[in-house]
Formats: sequence, structure tokens, C-alpha cells
Amino acid sequence: EKSYVICSTPRTGSTLLCNILRGTNLAGRPNEYFTPSEEPRFREKLGVTDDFREYFDRVIAEATSPNRVVGFKIMMGQFYDFIERLRGIAATEYQTLNEYELLNHFFPDLRYIWMTRRNKVRQAVSFSRAVQTRHWVHPDGRKRPQKEPQYRFSGIDLLMQRVTIYEAKWQEY
Repeated sequence: EKSYVICSTPRTGSTLLCNILRGTNLAGRPNEYFTPSEEPRFREKLGVTDDFREYFDRVIAEATSPNRVVGFKIMMGQFYDFIERLRGIAATEYQTLNEYELLNHFFPDLRYIWMTRRNKVRQAVSFSRAVQTRHWVHPDGRKRPQKEPQYRFSGIDLLMQRVTIYEAKWQEY
């Protein structure tokens, strides 16, 4: 088995990359399985209610392509919560592993794909629009948000700072 994780911050194109990789049927089936807002949808699809261990096992099966490649995506804002959830299902002898070791325990031959965006201002503007409209993905290119976003410098600046901090945390990791 081979595994990879797409490490990202919002509005970098990571969803597009996941869609392309899933479409190959050779590079796993990466998705935001461990994102709190997305997890209920995946839990319903996979038929899992509360148990994280069962959910994790079903996600691995779902995220694995026929050639045994596993892919998933995680945002820095959710990374450490995900690590703690993994720690909760790890055997006692693995509880004290650092993040890197713990991920390698659960994901064999793990590789990292770090997605970033050069223009942080454009990323923050896109992030602000998505937050305001709650419209994150344009699957058909024609769908329009129901609410028009408003320009707010302070909001854009705050999101740019958040992206910068998250990217620094990815780099530190």
C-alpha cells in the first residue's frame, strides 16, 4: 500500500486536485473525510454513526483505489484534532508517538502533497467570498451563490492572516 495526504489551506485548488486524482482511479480517492462539516455526509454514505474507529476503517476502504493507493485531504485548521482522534484509536504503545510517527503508523508509506497559493491576497478574497456566501465549490460552473458577498477589508485581512499562520504551521510540521 501507498498513502498520501494533501495538506492545504482553504482556496488553494485542493478540491480540484482531489477530483482529478479520484478520476484516475489510480491515485486513491482523496476527499475531506475528516473535515468536521463534511464528516456527517461521509458517515451517512458509509453507514457509520458514532464510532470513529469504524468510520476510519470505512474511510480507508473508500479512499483506496484498486491498486491499493490511499489518499485523503486535510486542512491545517483540522490537522491536530484529527491527530488526537487517531491517538484515541491507536493501541496503547502508539499513544506517545509524535504526529509524524502516528500518521505513518496508520498510513503506510505516507507521502505529503503540500498545496499552497502564491497570491495570498487573492486567496483571502476568495476565502472571504466563500465564507460569506457559503458557496465553496462550483461543480457545474453555472451555479451562483444566493447571497452577494460584501467587500470587508478587515475580514479579508483576518483571513489572510489565518492562511499565513496555517501555512507556517504546515511548514513547521
